[in-house]
Amino acid sequence: MKTEKEKMIAGEYYLAGDPILVKERRKAKNLLHRLNVIEYRITKKAREIIQELIPNAGANLYIEPPFHCDYGYNISCGDNVYFNVNCVVLDCAPIIIGSNVFFAPNVQIYTANHPLEAELRKTLENALPISIGD
Repeated sequence: MKTEKEKMIAGEYYLAGDPILVKERRKAKNLLHRLNVIEYRITKKAREIIQELIPNAGANLYIEPPFHCDYGYNISCGDNVYFNVNCVVLDCAPIIIGSNVFFAPNVQIYTANHPLEAELRKTLENALPISIGD
């Protein structure tokens, strides 16, 4: 039987309120708070936070705060990726970004999807993967 996280990443309906997913979102929010509020400038410490938040990134990932995401670990980047200020990346499913991709301010990438049927929508959601670049 699949975990809610496995269902989420596979694009199946899952329970967003699953305790493991809630804990992982909280971890990402704590890292984002450190990046967006405490560090704010791109320092050595900010780069360490970005590396922990988005571990599947190539060389030279640059994020101009503020930045927002759900989990971080579902974002994969090639080399030389740049996010300008105020980008939102809802990474409930994998987001694959190639090399040499530059995002303008306020770009928003959403994998999250909600059922059209009202009863399902009360408890479940799903997400679809996104690929940008190469």
